[in-house]
Amino acid sequence: MAIREAELRHLNIQFFQADMRALSSVHSDSFHAIISMDNALPHLITDKECIEALKEIYFSLSQKGIFLFSARNYDDIHKERPMSTLPARRNNTITFQLWDWHQNSDVYDFRHFTMVEKDRTWDVSERISQYRAYKREELKKLLLEAGFRQVKCLHPEESGFYQPIAIAYK
Repeated sequence: MAIREAELRHLNIQFFQADMRALSSVHSDSFHAIISMDNALPHLITDKECIEALKEIYFSLSQKGIFLFSARNYDDIHKERPMSTLPARRNNTITFQLWDWHQNSDVYDFRHFTMVEKDRTWDVSERISQYRAYKREELKKLLLEAGFRQVKCLHPEESGFYQPIAIAYK
């Protein structure tokens, strides 16, 4: 999608896709910014996995580079530990999620359902994953441990984005 949007705007942008724990495997130059949006970091379940990724991101940044990422507001989510999201409808598509929390853990199994109506019948698909519900302070601690010098958080009312956005400065 990013490539298509850049082409539509006649922008010459190189895009790379890689496991966050192995960024240097796809590109050896440093970046001014690395962006990871829509709850990607919480796919890393253990502190060890997360630190590996954050260190790789840190070392892939130029001297004054920034890491910009978004994650769900797990500080609030921890209070209730919801089992699902409300269905959301857009045109002929309905989406919702089921969350199965592991006992005594911040980890949950995630099931994302998409229902598409066509010719008065519903086609249902499911994506399955697992997340760790990192609180902001946990992520900040891991970012500082990885070498970042400062972390700033922007809440949706400040940024206009539906998830909190964090900016980590090298």
